[in-house]
This record gives sequence, structure tokens and C-alpha cells, in this order.
Amino acid sequence: MARRVLWPGFHCRLGAGARRETAAPIVGAGASLAENPEALARACDVIATIVGGPDDVSELHRRMAPVARPGTVFVDMTTASAGQRAESGELAALAGAFAIDAPVTGGRRRDAGRADVVRRRGRRCIARACPVLQAFRKRIVPCGAPGPGYG
Repeated sequence: MARRVLWPGFHCRLGAGARRETAAPIVGAGASLAENPEALARACDVIATIVGGPDDVSELHRRMAPVARPGTVFVDMTTASAGQRAESGELAALAGAFAIDAPVTGGRRRDAGRADVVRRRGRRCIARACPVLQAFRKRIVPCGAPGPGYG
């Protein structure tokens, strides 16, 4: 998905947790590698994450949200939990940022740019993130506040 973000001309910065073998071709195509999650948050307007699970998302957002620029949009695509989504929304709001809950479906379709993304949050932050999301999505479906799709 990161490679697809480069195609329309966006700058892509990968997180420090990216595996070297996965990151190398994307960096070779023009992406850069952030030193750590905090550096990523300081440098980006839209931050898309997809990690192992709810605890991983919480750890990242606890580190990134306090140093993010006002107006930053956090788009998490991990299958997580309603409680974690609420926490991410609160952390983002405290920083003057936004959080979108956007678990991705699609498996191998992601590489072909046909991943489905479900977004949850206000229209203003969705409008800020949409150009990036559209680089790798098939459809984006609005569904209300973060977390209601879990349970």
C-alpha cells in the first residue's frame, strides 16, 4: 500500500518498525524512513498505520499524538477494538489532531489498489485524508464515530 501512495506523487515516509526487506524497495522508489514514531508524527499531515493489534496501535498513538502537528489525521487500518479506537480518538483530539478508524479488507487486492476502507470520523478530517486513502482503496464507506464496527 505504501508504494501506491507514491504513485500519485505523495511523499511517503515509512515508520521505523518497517521490516528492512519490505521497506528497501519502497525507499528505493522514493519513500523515506522515519527515525522513530515521534519523528514520523512531527513530519506528516496524514499518518496511516497498520500493525499487529490493539495494543500495538495504542502504543504508537500514545507516542505520536502528543507530538503531532495540529490538524494531523491518524488513519489506523489495523483490526483493533472499540476501546482502542475511542482511546486513539481522545489522544488525537487532545493534540488538535483527528483519528480515523479504517480497518482494511482486501488481502492481495491491496497491492492492486482495490482495498476497501471504512472510515469513521468527521467530514473535515476525512476530506484531509481522502486523497491519500484513494491511492490504495476501492471504496471508502463512512460509518460514524470511531469504534462502532467492533463488538
